Amino acid sequence: FEKAKQLENHPLSGRPVPELKSTTIKQLLCGNHRIIYKVETEENPVILTVHHQSRLLKNNPAFADKPPES
Repeated sequence: FEKAKQLENHPLSGRPVPELKSTTIKQLLCGNHRIIYKVETEENPVILTVHHQSRLLKNNPAFADKPPES
């Protein structure tokens, strides 16, 4: 829950998701998981998925058919 609090208080603190090459989609690492979220506004980040780091992101249905964003 600490990382969720960090996201709530500092949504721009995450790192870009390298596979997506997007400036609006970021990630926070939490143990073996990645909290992947979109920054629509600084006040309203949207969590897209919590993804295990050992799995390929392209296999996640949330990103399977989406081209990289900028």
